[in-house]
Amino acid sequence: MKRKSSKVLSTETKRKFIKKCPTCGEDIEKVYLSNGDTFITECRCIERQRELDEINKMANNKKLIIQKNKEQCGFSKRDFEDTQTKIILNKGNIDPYNKLIDYANAFNENTSIGFYLFGSPGVGKSFLSKKVMAIVLNHGFSAYITSVTKLMKDIKNEMKVYNDDTFRKCLEVDLLVIDDIGTEKPTDFDKAQMFEIINSRYENKKPIIYTSNLKIDDIKMKYDDFGRIYSRIVGSTIQLTILSPDHRIEVE
Repeated sequence: MKRKSSKVLSTETKRKFIKKCPTCGEDIEKVYLSNGDTFITECRCIERQRELDEINKMANNKKLIIQKNKEQCGFSKRDFEDTQTKIILNKGNIDPYNKLIDYANAFNENTSIGFYLFGSPGVGKSFLSKKVMAIVLNHGFSAYITSVTKLMKDIKNEMKVYNDDTFRKCLEVDLLVIDDIGTEKPTDFDKAQMFEIINSRYENKKPIIYTSNLKIDDIKMKYDDFGRIYSRIVGSTIQLTILSPDHRIEVE
């Protein structure tokens, strides 16, 4: 399947092969429209270069960088609103809360350690990870949150159209948050994709925050027979257990 330009309409009449991109291998074609117009399709290399050019233009404009990062971070409108609400602090969550907020405020380009947040459903694991993300984003760094289920769905859908935006984003963002790991039933494909992401970030010293209802040893039993994913999670995170009532009873 060829990458389609946004200009491709129902009035397209034919395509003419021009060449293959020597870098990504995609076909570059001339498209003819019924109104007489023509245009040349773009491969992913050109699209990626355009993205890099845009990033370079924004390099000295922190406000634009923050806005762009927020648009691409995976937050819903409710997520942005929730990060402005208060959390009920008690002896079950005050220590993890303080450590996470200190971590977020000290986050920089050399930060390489993430967190594994364990606790029962409703104790505020996802809420706290989003609080961290909000601070990191406001400091001008990029961040992205997803669940394994959504991540695999997005990767598979994008593969059908020769796209790797989500996969690449997971490799490149300054902070990645994988929410509710362990709730899914991973296939061999899922495990392979997860290992590629986790291992790449491990090797490049890029942090991941995981939230889970499962203890870390249960992740090993569920996710990989050889311990490759487990060892990299353990080797790159601080494990925190959160014990508290559902934070969502506090609105403001």
